[in-house]
Amino acid sequence: MPPRVRPDFTAPMAVPPAMSTFPSGTFKKTGFGLNAMTRRDWEKRLEGTRVVFDILVSGEMPRPSAALLERVATVKDMFAAVAVGAANDWFTISKYLGHPSAELSRKAAASIHELHTATTLKDTARFSRASSFLTDEPIVEMLENYRASTAEGQQPQDEIEWAFLLWSSSWRDTLVAGSCDGTIEEAAAEVSAENPDFDPYGVVAAWLVHDTERAFQDIDRVLTEFLVRDDGIYRIDPGEAKAKIDALLAATDNIVMSPWHVDAAPPNAAPTPTTTPTSTSTSKPKPKPKAKTQK
Repeated sequence: MPPRVRPDFTAPMAVPPAMSTFPSGTFKKTGFGLNAMTRRDWEKRLEGTRVVFDILVSGEMPRPSAALLERVATVKDMFAAVAVGAANDWFTISKYLGHPSAELSRKAAASIHELHTATTLKDTARFSRASSFLTDEPIVEMLENYRASTAEGQQPQDEIEWAFLLWSSSWRDTLVAGSCDGTIEEAAAEVSAENPDFDPYGVVAAWLVHDTERAFQDIDRVLTEFLVRDDGIYRIDPGEAKAKIDALLAATDNIVMSPWHVDAAPPNAAPTPTTTPTSTSTSKPKPKPKAKTQK
């Protein structure tokens, strides 16, 4: 299978590591990660995506100004938020971008930071290297998707087939781990409905996968020592859980870098849908016994 990112690319900036502790705060109305954007962030991100989109499409290094550099930094922060998973609205940002993986988001954030630095220093060679990575990968398409889903009011695509880590501020030191055949929002709503006395469940990590059944079984296997209850509740720090699931999904080639990368999917994998499904089914995250609803 061809590589999904350029193998010779080294991220020039260390984006902060994935969130290693449980979120702070209490989430009574909307689960962590699923919050709506504030009006201020909405406007900043719209302008930022416009500026970076125009830079990448033109292929020319812009003249640096404080306003332009601030907008480039805003877009870097958007991809970093998806990579790290530590913002209250990180999954909302991810949805509008079209759900790049954490790995791809980390490299995109690093390259946009490099774009920012190159523009500041008026370093054309550095600018060319950074913009080359961003245009080789579907970052321009993601920025276009973001603007279509926000400024133009189009409905963002509901991507299905995920592995996930869900969390509620009512049970702060545990995670719900599993997979689903539907959307993350459906999975979070289902777990919340099963725990009506808890604050709503949100998402601390999510991976688009090729094979939800295999992901379901593998997550059960690698997290079994942390199991608290037989309905998929684990007592493990988010950072450790993410690292274990990242490793197993990479080892089994069961992760989708983005919906734009579906051509690189394994031959037997179910393709990511190109149209919004009329109905989906969400699996119950219950590793013991296995109770995964089939599509």
